[in-house]
Amino acid sequence: MYSNIISSLENKITLTVDNVILELQKYFIVKKYIGKSINKCPFEDVCNSIGMALGSNISDNDIKEHYYNLYKKIDELNKKEILELLDEVKKRQKHRWSDSAIIPKEFLDIMFREKDKTKEVFLFEIEKYGSYVYDYIEKFKEYSIYITCLNENNLDFYKNVLGFNNAIFIKGSIFDPDFISKKFDLIVSFPSIGVRIDTDNNDLICRDSCVAYTQMLLYYLKEDGALRIILPSKVSFAGGQIASFREYINNNYKINLIYSLTSNVFKPNVMINTYYIEFTTGRTEGIEAKIIDKDKDGLIFEKSEKLILKEELEEINNWHIDLLMIKKSNEMLAYENSQIRKECIRDIAMVLKGKTITRKDDNGNIKVINISNLNNGEIDYSDLESISDDLIKNSRYILENGDILVSARGTIIKIGVFKQQNFVCIASSNLNIIRCNKEIDSMYLKIFLESHVGKELLKSIERGSNLLNINYKDIEEIKVPVLSYTEQKEIVDEYVKAKNSYNAMVEEATKEWEFAKGNVERKFYR
Repeated sequence: MYSNIISSLENKITLTVDNVILELQKYFIVKKYIGKSINKCPFEDVCNSIGMALGSNISDNDIKEHYYNLYKKIDELNKKEILELLDEVKKRQKHRWSDSAIIPKEFLDIMFREKDKTKEVFLFEIEKYGSYVYDYIEKFKEYSIYITCLNENNLDFYKNVLGFNNAIFIKGSIFDPDFISKKFDLIVSFPSIGVRIDTDNNDLICRDSCVAYTQMLLYYLKEDGALRIILPSKVSFAGGQIASFREYINNNYKINLIYSLTSNVFKPNVMINTYYIEFTTGRTEGIEAKIIDKDKDGLIFEKSEKLILKEELEEINNWHIDLLMIKKSNEMLAYENSQIRKECIRDIAMVLKGKTITRKDDNGNIKVINISNLNNGEIDYSDLESISDDLIKNSRYILENGDILVSARGTIIKIGVFKQQNFVCIASSNLNIIRCNKEIDSMYLKIFLESHVGKELLKSIERGSNLLNINYKDIEEIKVPVLSYTEQKEIVDEYVKAKNSYNAMVEEATKEWEFAKGNVERKFYR
């Protein structure tokens, strides 16, 4: 239905939501200037009106023809269909970020479901919700619905298509002290992911966009109000300022529900796991927890559901409900209940991300270790790729003896310990680097991470659902057992001795098998 219009737009502009909105807003200006249906106006009248309305004299006949035909097609659409046109643009544009993510209708039904005693609603950054908001605003005429735009230049466009009496548009930044004095019964938000907020507001706990927007939006809740928001999964378990934010929420607000959304839900725009959380005023008691996925037909479904008690969250000291939803192994339960001292990796090591490699050079001065060079817990140095680059510029990436390499992407978790070579080595961005302090033996930590419990902990921080995606910042939050250095060395020695014995037996068994197989095969041609 919208293909012809989109094709016409693609001939003149880069197909993004903001660019299309700009073109549509020109249409509304011309339509207002003409004062009647464009389809009922002669070609020259429309072109003259376009020139006067847009403040330019259009002399090129091809441009005139383009605008005339484009505006005639748009004029055939009603206002909801214009928003549906933008939905289609979203599907076609190639940008992959939360600002252009398409939220499945079934999930919008969850975000916008009715709430008792609602009179005033705040829809933060209206571009995120597509044509769905048209029906919502039209249906709930008794609600006063306040609206902001992600791009303030889009305000006039949305005033044209959502010109209902109950729709009120707000200008300005939510971080401005005089943004708005009103409080709301319901706030709906899907804030931008991966942006750092630049503001003079010193009350922010964290400048990460998702955390900062959540904190600010909570200020605008009425006593019985609810904030429904989609956040990256790191908000549930990351440390530092994000951990301080969770503590702030736990002390001042109530969590009604947490849904863990796999990376499929907003694919391909957002390729990480996210959380949908409802905050209200009060104290957290029981939390409705679900894991939500999307099937190959684009329909969302619930993989599991559970009521999580406040005490269970306090026990894991975060909001990472995936740990509570997935059945833990007996080894993990035994580890969690053990009295062994445990520390976050960030307290005993430095965790780094490998370098992004753009150009290879067979005769380069720096060797690069990639995932393919890690096999059976060892690093194969015999066939490393090379790059040519300045050593000083790459000093932060140069590997040191004992650095632990952990796969950041791929299909399976691979781990290896770097041993000093007679050439300079760095790790690619497909690997994370753990550099232990003097309290921890690298081989000891590798052995733990390769154990059933270690791999279960690494899997718990995976951000992807189909392909492995482990962020180096999330590795910092894994709790590992910290024994005395003597006990660590004893474990390493026992492990190495057992592995050497195993390898010797495998080698001997392999030789016997090859010999026996050869005897059998020779009988075919004796």
